[in-house]
Amino acid sequence: TLAAPCDRQDYNALHIDSLTTRSVRQAVPSFMGSCCHTLLRDLEFLKVVIGVKRRGDALVALDKRDGFTTADWLEACVGRSPDDEALVFEGQSWSFKELDENANRVANWGVGAGFAAGDTVGLLMENSAAFIFFVFGLSKLGASAALINHNLTGGPFAHCVEQTGCKALIFDTSLCATIGAYVDSHSGGMRMFCYGSVDADAPAFALEIDPFRGHAASSVPRELRAGVRITDTLFHIFTSGTTGLPKAARIHHLKAMLAGVTMYDFHRVGKGDRVYLTLPLYHSSAMLIGVFGCAALGLPLLLRRRFSASQFFSDCARLRATVVLYIGEICRYLCATPPGPHDRAHSVRAAIGNGLRPDVWEQLVERFGIGYVGEFYASTEGNANLINNQNRRGAIGFISPLIKRKYPVKIVRFDVERERVVRDAAGRCVEAAAGEVGELLGLIDNADVTRRFDGYTDRAATEKKILRDVAAEGDLYFSTGDLVRQDAEGFVYFVDRIGDTFRWKGENVSTAEVAEILSAAPGVSESTVYGVSVGSLEGRAGMAALVVEAASFRFEALAQTVASLPRYARPLFVRLLPALELTATFKIRKGKLVEQGFDPAVVSDVWLYEEAAGAYRPLDVELHRRLVSGKVKL
Repeated sequence: TLAAPCDRQDYNALHIDSLTTRSVRQAVPSFMGSCCHTLLRDLEFLKVVIGVKRRGDALVALDKRDGFTTADWLEACVGRSPDDEALVFEGQSWSFKELDENANRVANWGVGAGFAAGDTVGLLMENSAAFIFFVFGLSKLGASAALINHNLTGGPFAHCVEQTGCKALIFDTSLCATIGAYVDSHSGGMRMFCYGSVDADAPAFALEIDPFRGHAASSVPRELRAGVRITDTLFHIFTSGTTGLPKAARIHHLKAMLAGVTMYDFHRVGKGDRVYLTLPLYHSSAMLIGVFGCAALGLPLLLRRRFSASQFFSDCARLRATVVLYIGEICRYLCATPPGPHDRAHSVRAAIGNGLRPDVWEQLVERFGIGYVGEFYASTEGNANLINNQNRRGAIGFISPLIKRKYPVKIVRFDVERERVVRDAAGRCVEAAAGEVGELLGLIDNADVTRRFDGYTDRAATEKKILRDVAAEGDLYFSTGDLVRQDAEGFVYFVDRIGDTFRWKGENVSTAEVAEILSAAPGVSESTVYGVSVGSLEGRAGMAALVVEAASFRFEALAQTVASLPRYARPLFVRLLPALELTATFKIRKGKLVEQGFDPAVVSDVWLYEEAAGAYRPLDVELHRRLVSGKVKL
């Protein structure tokens, strides 16, 4: 452990200048201080990991003895702090006891509605206190919820409903049009329940409901959920659908109980904190970290119906928030707002989330005075999790050297051109060295409930995410589809999504890294980078889609920025757009951009980078034809 990396100057001073006593006396305190810091950091990491394992084992033991689901867990959480503030939403506040009572009202209403253990009920709702009450209330019946993105319509919405086998749908009145279109195009007897129709009548195809009036606040009998286990599905959360239709990921009771409290333990969130949440509740970070994490620790959740960049920090100041949850694009929107009176006039001490670009990280900290950024890596359905709780800017996680051999993730070499992992002569995956890019994998051990991979409702999609014989014959690993790089100290950095990284002129190009550099060009407000095929040429050429500020953007300045990149990484094509199309969870829809390509007959405002001139010029139909035919060389 004492051989862990320390400051290079201290190391040189200790070993090269050790001939003089004075030099040693000056060097040792700094050197030992660095080593002690590393040791303490790694021991803290190890302590949390051990705590997570013990907590998980204890929950599993409870389940084996007498059954233990989210309903039992919630009642235990409420019992610890019944009168403490649990939830704040649109000027109203609920204690933990009141939260539980409202969940009981939903459960008692559900009994009358005919719901039973094993049923799946679709929830199509905007952020609200009722959304949370419905989730917990259904769990008391042993039923599961499908948390459907309320922005979906048509085919994608119908796909989510059918994929999860919903027995009924509960929806807000604001979403009547979406449900109505579904009813018009689908026959069948699925029951529809409309909540919140105070100022308007419920549509003819739905039954108007208000479980919070006229239903008992007492618990329903535990026998109603008899047979439901801690590894059964609590709810379905859908992937963002950036490359196709959303996939329904199964979230079991144990994962919900553990995920949020584990995240808060790593990031030192505890009593006295107040958590501000603007992410949609159908998003895994919002539900698992926000809702379940706060319930586990008895913290108030400060919920907003939808994200507002202009009111974010004024809300935080008014609600006395100390912790905010983010995804990367939210932070970029915050940094793009004009300076305001609450930029630093707030009590937010920590921001926790994922997907924060290093350049935006810097802006967020400097402008808004947030002392701690807790970045993590996770996916809704996956089991490969990383956490950076050391405030190391740009890192998505950290693997302590103390437990590296036992930590259930691996980073293995990946062949970008063939899009597959690299294996040795024995057929085993080859681990990536420090500084080398590789795919992140998570160990699957279905005998250990904390290492399960429950996958999707689609079995074929689940199978595609499993990698076999990674380190030993017969082992199983979850394939994240993400390329990362780990430094010698143990910090891990995101490189790119597999499929986004492309190969050009015999070199691998990281779209994420190129996009970050382009975003620094004058006048560029948003950027995304991807590879496009050019005729019969091998590999894919770089292309960037940019959103720019007309007053300050110049192609000359962009060309200067591009010239700083290696030749193989320079975007040869640039397309200007009024906005980048995003999913409901703020992820860029690259697939559509790749399909559209750079043909000026299909898309407008495309520019070509001319290497010799070091400048961009408009791409017309004739020049495009000559490029694709090979008459003009790139």
